[in-house]
Amino acid sequence: MEDAARLSALVGRAHDAGLWIRFYTLNGLGPAELSLGWTASYNFGSREAAELRWRAAIKAGVDFVTTDQYEAFAAARAAMLSP
Repeated sequence: MEDAARLSALVGRAHDAGLWIRFYTLNGLGPAELSLGWTASYNFGSREAAELRWRAAIKAGVDFVTTDQYEAFAAARAAMLSP
């Protein structure tokens, strides 16, 4: 809960200042995917770990999220935003 409050405060301060906020690079690649040429840097180790962060960023109102998994991110975002 502390992390969510801190993230919301950070996003709120950026937006109050008229700024957009972006998080770079929220990836969740497992060992099998890394062996296909993806880099291990900026990696939370699993898609589930990355999705947790994607959902938190979406809920907090982050303006941009970069990831090497845009299709999965888009699906997670659509699931959160659909009625």
